[in-house]
Amino acid sequence: MSIQFLGAGGKELAHMAEGVREQCIALFGGFSRVDMDVAKTESGSTIRLRVDASDAPGKPGVDVVVAMEHHHILDNVDLLREGVMCLVADTGLEHGAARATSSAERAQVEEAVRRCKAWGYWVPIFEELLAAGLPPAAGAIAMQSVLNNLLGINEMQSDLSLQPLGVAQPQAFARLER
Repeated sequence: MSIQFLGAGGKELAHMAEGVREQCIALFGGFSRVDMDVAKTESGSTIRLRVDASDAPGKPGVDVVVAMEHHHILDNVDLLREGVMCLVADTGLEHGAARATSSAERAQVEEAVRRCKAWGYWVPIFEELLAAGLPPAAGAIAMQSVLNNLLGINEMQSDLSLQPLGVAQPQAFARLER
């Protein structure tokens, strides 16, 4: 399993990746090796978490891309392929301030994900968290709980209203939309 965290960098992205890493070690540690590395990209940072979990319980072979802003998917479309799960925050930056993703931007992301036969969810971080006055760190925590739930790492239910993205979801995953 490989999980790519895409974001502008900063403490929130690193903290989220480290939290998922620790939970993967707790779940898969006896079965496999868990590695993490960080790289700079044109649009920010990429943190890659690899779990060699061929003998582990759960959902083996899942590849995941977690984008903390919608444009990170468009900037890293080479990571998408058939069956890849994408979690994309409904946020973008304008003059350094977070804002909601526009309909045109959503359509671009939808097209890129669908073209690659990937699937996933829009995660309403802007609509439900930032608009309510919560700090950006709350978005990373919410994204981590959604990811953990989808991967079966823990059963902590997210309160966010997920919206489907891309092609139909594989049968192996339970629907989380409300």
